[in-house]
Amino acid sequence: MHIYVHIPFCVQKCRYCAFYSIGYDGEVADRFVNSLLREIETMAMIMPVRDSSDDSENTLYIGGGTPSILDSSQIEKIVRAIRQNFEIDEFDEFTIEVNPESVNRQKIDRYIEFGASRISIGVQSLDDEHLKFLGRVHNLKQALDAIKIANSSGIREISVDFIYGLPNFHIDSFLEKLWEIISIGVNHISLYSLTVEQNMKSANSIMPSPNIFVRGDFSLTRSRILRERDISANTILHTGTEKNISVWDLRLTRSMENIDGQMLEM
Repeated sequence: MHIYVHIPFCVQKCRYCAFYSIGYDGEVADRFVNSLLREIETMAMIMPVRDSSDDSENTLYIGGGTPSILDSSQIEKIVRAIRQNFEIDEFDEFTIEVNPESVNRQKIDRYIEFGASRISIGVQSLDDEHLKFLGRVHNLKQALDAIKIANSSGIREISVDFIYGLPNFHIDSFLEKLWEIISIGVNHISLYSLTVEQNMKSANSIMPSPNIFVRGDFSLTRSRILRERDISANTILHTGTEKNISVWDLRLTRSMENIDGQMLEM
């Protein structure tokens, strides 16, 4: 079984983000978690009972939003409820998204304790001006610190997200910074082209780079990375992310509606 859980809270809405999210509020977050626990129980009752001989993989992806903005105890409640209600002893892969400004060693240690095997860090850029342009809360130092903390925790896999195609984006500068990230110990890198969608916060003010090479076939750059540098075969570079692929058996995304009968806005 492949399960995706959406945590909709963020410190603030990034200018490029088209995912559903709202500003963090402790009381609302508590109510959301309780609603999500009820949703998990309900979905477990209505979904087909799994055959005891079923040996297919069990994966869990907790995305957002910013899952790391919640207390680790709240994440633990969610994971425990999924395991108990769907009778999953262990996940073959359990990924949780974190942002540099809201993650620390204590949280990562707790994630590992209740089964996380992969941390996905929303870095997006290693340029402070680009981070400001995107509306990110963190800076370059916080991003590098988050990667180093994750690496020192001993977690099995570390993934980072990057956005390319930003205004004044220079591929050579980007690649040099990418080498730095890889050298720290990252073994999975997701690359996204900056795109404009109608439901983005600042759709009218964000203009991706017109550079066709940058925004076009980025696989050329991937080949260049692998060709020019001695990168471990375990380092994966790709253009996409798990939560954007429609392979989930169960998407737990409706709990925000169950709190007050309507979706809350950022």
